[in-house]
Amino acid sequence: MRDSFMLKIRDIELSDLPKIKKFKCSDSKMDYFLIKEAYYYHVIGEGITKLVVDVENNEIVGYFTLKCDSMKVFDIEMSTEPEYIPCIELSRIAIANHWQNGVRGYHLGTHLMGHILNLIQTQISTVIGCKFITLHAAMDRVKWYNKRFSFIEVEDEKTIGKDDTVYMCLDITDKSKADEFSKFVSFHKK
Repeated sequence: MRDSFMLKIRDIELSDLPKIKKFKCSDSKMDYFLIKEAYYYHVIGEGITKLVVDVENNEIVGYFTLKCDSMKVFDIEMSTEPEYIPCIELSRIAIANHWQNGVRGYHLGTHLMGHILNLIQTQISTVIGCKFITLHAAMDRVKWYNKRFSFIEVEDEKTIGKDDTVYMCLDITDKSKADEFSKFVSFHKK
């Protein structure tokens, strides 16, 4: 048994399709998406899929898909029309069965979520405006997203008819910069 392992995160490629067929997680819908749809959506720009590869075994041990989203909000004081706030949706995240409960103390799902949040906050949101990270959490993962990563449940039309998932979001606004701006504006109004 190895004492360590090396994981690499990279874009899905056409040459991965034979290996992808071997990927199995605890949700057959997630397996189906990776095997049948992920590469196509990736190349047409509907969702970018990144694979987590165990380099030594040349095995896919996880994946995630990001895409654009928006959240409809109403602010009666500002307008009677809804406002659409730009978001990045974590539309899929899956870990291979044999990695789901940790491998030698390394919990890939938790580390991968940290990587995804960091990627969105430090790279994506610095080049395109987005206020929230959104996702549809499986019922058994809602507490994990909430307690571990501070996602909150959101009720809107995206939840209608999706009783097997919960729509959640995480506000990634840099509150210190927003507060700094507010203080600057109020100081200069005087």
